[in-house]
Amino acid sequence: MVRWMQQQGVSVTHASGGLSLPDPYKIGRHEPDAIGTREGVIWIGEAKVGNDFTAATSQEQFADFSRRQMSDTGTSCPFTLCVPKGYNGAAEQAVRDAGGSVTNLTVIS
Repeated sequence: MVRWMQQQGVSVTHASGGLSLPDPYKIGRHEPDAIGTREGVIWIGEAKVGNDFTAATSQEQFADFSRRQMSDTGTSCPFTLCVPKGYNGAAEQAVRDAGGSVTNLTVIS
């Protein structure tokens, strides 16, 4: 996910999982797995294994991360959700079920 974000021109500034970057800060109620910026806009990355889409924490993350906007401009923050192959449709539906937005969502596998 971090590599994919970097390929999109995002400067990844925070990441969990053993990379040599600081741990992410909270966005809403939870910390995502990766945070970066591109052209002054925050990008948010989260990884899921596929059987955790309906967990309460995942649902809160989907709602918070997918609806995040830049406070100064109102620009939606892109949300990248990394899932195993074959789970893209279920991941998008899980974001919808959480009350999240899919307009700024990119699901990668």
